Amino acid sequence: MSDAGSGVVALNYTLDDGPTLASTTATTRLEFGDDGEHVLRYRARDHQWNWSEIQELAFKIDRTAPVIALHGLVEGARYEVGEDVFVEYQCGDATSGLVGDDCIADQPSDSRIDTSTPGDHVFHIEATDLAGNRTVIDRRYSVVAGDTTDPVVEVDVPEVPASGWYRDEVTVRLTASDEAASVASTTSTARCRRP
Repeated sequence: MSDAGSGVVALNYTLDDGPTLASTTATTRLEFGDDGEHVLRYRARDHQWNWSEIQELAFKIDRTAPVIALHGLVEGARYEVGEDVFVEYQCGDATSGLVGDDCIADQPSDSRIDTSTPGDHVFHIEATDLAGNRTVIDRRYSVVAGDTTDPVVEVDVPEVPASGWYRDEVTVRLTASDEAASVASTTSTARCRRP
């Protein structure tokens, strides 16, 4: 604000019909961060008590990314080939609204995900609001072929003495594995001692 006569002595302003605030300098820096639509009204006074006309500035703020609710597909889950797994999702943005009024996803909500091919898969979904904030979810899952192979257990024991009797404690190591299902081996160690 400026005044060609006696000079600016005060600057008054309100935000969203709130209380009137005053500044005693001709230049005031205002920062606003709350999401929503706002209206700033302002005017200035000079040393001779002349007031400028009330002016108005409207602006919108949306700093919050959209929300995506994704159901039916668990991160890191393992499904068998042909298993029926359905995905359901909703996207929303409470402030500026979504671009296109909906999510962008690999498949429509309430549809069956692809479990036809073994391997690692990713279901991608994203939402962008009118302010440009973006939310992305990449949910990873695996599809495995049916497992008809029995697990294998390997036993590791110390060499048996000629008498068949151990004189000290005996450590037995059991290792179970299931290669067909790509399950990591499980190892257990047991120690037996004479009472």
